[in-house]
Amino acid sequence: MMKRSTKHACWFFAGIWLLTLGIELRSIDSFTLGRGVTEFLVWLSRPLETASEADMRRLLMAGSSGMKEVSPPGWLGWALVSAGSVMMTHGYLQSRT
Repeated sequence: MMKRSTKHACWFFAGIWLLTLGIELRSIDSFTLGRGVTEFLVWLSRPLETASEADMRRLLMAGSSGMKEVSPPGWLGWALVSAGSVMMTHGYLQSRT
């Protein structure tokens, strides 16, 4: 179990991380995943008993370059900024008690 003195710091720094991630997501329109990440996502999304290596390669090569473009929804950045702000406030107020 964590001491009370370090618990507030965990909340505070997790809030900073979420706040930063939310601001970053608000500032971009889309981003492109590299080939390795795209291959990993194809591997994760396969059915457990029916996917083979050939199926994974075929799905991966369906795009021209094997890269995937992702556009995060607009609300996601605001949700992360809000959650990060609440967590930072919680960590700050925990340290004062």
